[in-house]
Amino acid sequence: MYADGGTAYVFLNYGIHNLLNIVTETIDSPTAVLLRAIEPTEGIEMMFQYRPAAKLEIELCSGPGKLGAAFAINRSHDGIDMVTSPTLFIERVRKNSLTKKSITISRRIGVDYAGQWARKPLRFHLTGNPHVSRGKGNLG
Repeated sequence: MYADGGTAYVFLNYGIHNLLNIVTETIDSPTAVLLRAIEPTEGIEMMFQYRPAAKLEIELCSGPGKLGAAFAINRSHDGIDMVTSPTLFIERVRKNSLTKKSITISRRIGVDYAGQWARKPLRFHLTGNPHVSRGKGNLG
């Protein structure tokens, strides 16, 4: 996470899940966003190959470990510049900003160890989207 914004930070969670974060600040300011879930729109057949336990499309990427597996993310992706990379990148497809009403803000999930930071409203997702990883405590 001590890299420039736009860099992939991949770490192994529980010794089995490769989780993908995107660094959001500058060098020496360790701040990143964990990608918890996505709604797949392309490459779905390949994702099912990487995640044979998934039986439905909404099961493919509905959690950070599932997302990492569906995209075949591994530690070799750590440090990739997601602004310039042709293999791991963020694509902007939406031309207009989302409305505030279309975004749900909630507490973080699975970070009870983080003390006061566990209760911070730092989880954002599209309201009602079935591909979102499950959690409690939505704040609206």
